[in-house]
Amino acid sequence: MTATILTVVMVIALPAIAQQGVDVRIEGTVTDAETGVPLEKAQVLVMPGRRCCGSAHTTTSTDKDGVFHTLLGDRRPYSIRASSDGYVAFETLQTANCSPCKVDFRLHAEARVSGRVVDADTKEPLARVTAEAIQVSAPFAAYRALSDQDGKFSLEQMLPGVYYFRFTPVRSAVPLLGADPHEAAAREYAPQWWPDGGAARNATPFAIAAGTTFRMPDIWISPVARFQISGTVKPDGCVAGDAYSISIGEEKGRELKALRSEMVYCNGEYAFQSLNPGQYQISLRRKNDGEASSRAEVLVSDRDMRSDFVPVP
Repeated sequence: MTATILTVVMVIALPAIAQQGVDVRIEGTVTDAETGVPLEKAQVLVMPGRRCCGSAHTTTSTDKDGVFHTLLGDRRPYSIRASSDGYVAFETLQTANCSPCKVDFRLHAEARVSGRVVDADTKEPLARVTAEAIQVSAPFAAYRALSDQDGKFSLEQMLPGVYYFRFTPVRSAVPLLGADPHEAAAREYAPQWWPDGGAARNATPFAIAAGTTFRMPDIWISPVARFQISGTVKPDGCVAGDAYSISIGEEKGRELKALRSEMVYCNGEYAFQSLNPGQYQISLRRKNDGEASSRAEVLVSDRDMRSDFVPVP
């Protein structure tokens, strides 16, 4: 899980001590932000300087009343952070030259959201889908996690707030070497927002309360239509071992937009995948020969179309 959190910084400046050699006292409380209940045994880290989060100068903990205090020998700026099991430590406070320095922390109980992503058609789990919770109100926070082999994900250490949830599948890979391109063509999937739709403009923000453990219903990820054209260079028009270059271009009005090409041998099969529906032109030419030996106009309207070529001598 990865979380990006905006750190809230407060500067506490009380009258400086005139005497030298007097210990600097830092004291305060740690409480539950929603209930106000004191948090016992919360850890408080005091770090020198105005930047979070370096090496701790000292560490202390709260008593049963949520109170902590520590004495430091150097009068200088300090950064202070409090944490407690089951709570989100997102706030760092800073002190200037003061003694006593009073700092109070209000920690939010951790929220967790989990679920599973599946193929909308087959209901099979989908791995390596990035699940994101994007907070729409201050303080801004974004949380990310990848789904595992079972399609499961877990977003943890979340602050309470209102979120959009987005699910982005990884782009599919090329079929494994040696696999039949018609049977092993990888599927691609469209990003999905939750709840209410496949597009951001249709998404509805969702409120998450402090301390919530929420399990989403299965997230259905729709496969993107993957059209392809395939075929064979027929041996009745060529000699075994003859090499050809076959290329495809998409017709855009009067223009032909070249897309890709590949080499194929006599009696060999070609396949052009990941095509949008539309009008295409396929050309076959002998290797190192500038003249096309065969050409075809193809209207792609089905997911798996075939178009065989008989080379012209």
